[in-house]
Amino acid sequence: MEEDKSITENKYRQYVVQYDTGKILERCNRMSVGLVNKGETIISGNWPYRSGRFSKKQVFAITHDKLALLAMIAVQNHKYSYGKTPTDSEFIALANNVTSIQNPIGNLQPTDSMEKLYSLMILMTYRQFPFQEGMRNVLPRHLLIYLFSKTGKSSLDVDSAISRHFGISIQEFLTLGLVFAAASLVYPAFLRSFIENTTNRAIKTTVVPDKIDMFLKRAAADYDTFRDMCMQEMKKYPGSGTYRFNPLFDRPIILRKDRRICIPVPMLVFNAITKGLYYDLLDIFHVEGKKGNAFTEWFGYAFEYYGGLLLKNTFGKLRVFQEPVYGKESKRGPDWTVIQGNTAIVLEFRSGRLNKKQKYMVITLIL
Repeated sequence: MEEDKSITENKYRQYVVQYDTGKILERCNRMSVGLVNKGETIISGNWPYRSGRFSKKQVFAITHDKLALLAMIAVQNHKYSYGKTPTDSEFIALANNVTSIQNPIGNLQPTDSMEKLYSLMILMTYRQFPFQEGMRNVLPRHLLIYLFSKTGKSSLDVDSAISRHFGISIQEFLTLGLVFAAASLVYPAFLRSFIENTTNRAIKTTVVPDKIDMFLKRAAADYDTFRDMCMQEMKKYPGSGTYRFNPLFDRPIILRKDRRICIPVPMLVFNAITKGLYYDLLDIFHVEGKKGNAFTEWFGYAFEYYGGLLLKNTFGKLRVFQEPVYGKESKRGPDWTVIQGNTAIVLEFRSGRLNKKQKYMVITLIL
């Protein structure tokens, strides 16, 4: 497979199904782990191929986003897989060319040069930003927000809500996600028993069969379930092309037919157990017909408290002041104020995220 500057998804699919789905997922994992270990966001180079009697070299650039797209298309079309094992150059070509797939959205790009540049930046942001966050701080941050924030203005108990909904606590949910992601950084595919038979005493009481069942029910999918999720997204947003929602963001753990577990892009496990938890809680506290959501109000207070912790840690407790309340009507000032010499810096914290439909609408409206 040579470089294709533009290719239909059906044509690209024909290339993908030549190869064994499980082998593609393992290759995705190894290259994604390579990016993580090097602390990089892109692997570039060139691979040789033959064109008639001539030997040529083709430049390639592989990112987490490309690997996630390839894995999605591979599992979506697993029923048609021929079972061939891809060579190194064949896999690189598959991963490199996935963003060459023609998109209906791409045909809407503006003609004005500045607007075109702006739209290109938006599309790059949409693809790359989810993979930019460091894994070392994302778990502590969400643990602080969900379990240790003091939100006296709201009595919501999000940990109990998660426990009732998933059968495991938030801490157990995050711990199991970390364990599975860590295993995938070492092995491209592994049996569940590898997790269950751990000798690590710190997590032994968490990685038990029933809790793993609960975790996988939320964070994993077998081939057929994943395919169904892909088809639902294509049906909901028929014009979105490869900008449609990738179910790997919701179910990053793939349960293969040989009973092995494969995580094509380990970073997406951290996305599912942190940012994904936000959307889970939105659904849990959603009341049909009722305006607003109790969780968004709670999260706003929790995020404000978390912001205060960061400010105090940075500037010192004596320089940081929380929101003042004054007047008969309990009027409120800024969330936090930082005093630096003769200067006061006032900060208002806002939290909010777009859902899948809103993200798609933003992309189409901008273009």
